[in-house]
Amino acid sequence: MPPAGTSELGQSERGRAHDLLWMLYMNIRRSKSASQDLLLFKVIFLMAPEKQETATLKAMCGPGDNGEPVLTVMLPEED
Repeated sequence: MPPAGTSELGQSERGRAHDLLWMLYMNIRRSKSASQDLLLFKVIFLMAPEKQETATLKAMCGPGDNGEPVLTVMLPEED
């Protein structure tokens, strides 16, 4: 969720989700290994006027309940 006071700067949950998924997509395309199931990537978020924060996130692809591929995005220290 964007911090208070940033909605008038164009920040929204939907916009942040879009930015996160776009950066994940671009990093997947740039990935050297098609068999890689773990990817660390960075997203820059606006936290206040003139203040940005870079978040490092981790994406993992693994089997779902029925063996289907599931993509999970989390913080790097999470499992």
